[in-house]
Amino acid sequence: ITNSGKTYHAMQRYLKAKSGIYAAPLRTLAYETYVRANNEGVDCDMFTGEQKIYKNGADSPSAHISCTTEMVPTNLAMYEVAVLDEIQMIADKQRGGAWTRALFGVCCEELHLCGHQSAIEIVKSLLERTGEELTVHSYERLTPLTFQPDHLNSDWSQVRPGDCIISFSRQRLHTNKANIEEKTNMKCSIIYGGLPPSVRLEQIRLFNDPESDYQVAVASDAIGLGVNLNIKRIVFEDLYKMLSNKMTRITPELVKQVSGRAGRFMSIYPEGEVTCFHPNHYHLLKYLFNAKIDEIPKAIISPPP
Repeated sequence: ITNSGKTYHAMQRYLKAKSGIYAAPLRTLAYETYVRANNEGVDCDMFTGEQKIYKNGADSPSAHISCTTEMVPTNLAMYEVAVLDEIQMIADKQRGGAWTRALFGVCCEELHLCGHQSAIEIVKSLLERTGEELTVHSYERLTPLTFQPDHLNSDWSQVRPGDCIISFSRQRLHTNKANIEEKTNMKCSIIYGGLPPSVRLEQIRLFNDPESDYQVAVASDAIGLGVNLNIKRIVFEDLYKMLSNKMTRITPELVKQVSGRAGRFMSIYPEGEVTCFHPNHYHLLKYLFNAKIDEIPKAIISPPP
């Protein structure tokens, strides 16, 4: 369940532990945790596929690490607490092998698996085979999230402050940003996975800063993986994305994950809203938003790097 506090509780244990590792689904989140830990007086290093940052130099590694899931070390280094975020990604065809590898490979006394409840049964099945003890904690969403009774009627002038417009290609994102700024006179942040981490973090900062002129954002589904934004309303501009060189309808899982970024607990908007931009998408989006998510049937295994 998004916006339920599940990752918050795991991160509190991570920060209080004598040693810990946080595995993030995005470089942005790995960097955020690295900054947060060091700001709170917990020396922390950061590893991603692009860079390694040592708080006190490579000759003096910190007891805490924040990294992308693909960079989780599976040597014999023992951590008191490990946090594996977005465990439902274990079923992702492109990246799921990294979650399976981290689940079985990270050495720790206490492992926190944060994610959607659809992953519970597959995780239980996997851990039964290794004799691990599993405790399940369920959380409810902390703030209301409602599907709106109307759409934007393909009209950019109906975009309002606090909106985040979702599309699934770089070209569409830049086109939508230009349309919004032309039709509304509001500045618009742009957030997607292909941006350099420093640029992406700056775009997030601009949108979240109530003193900036950036009142609207356009974003890809990358924001669904834990990026904290001050979003009042998620607006899906498209319901199809390119997967394996084929246009594919997005899934209920993706719709719920992205929609959950609206009305976050402790953000400036206490309630979240969801709708679409085009009239012909409305009934399909409503169906996807309300659809039941099936349990994950299998985990992905990839060859070792």
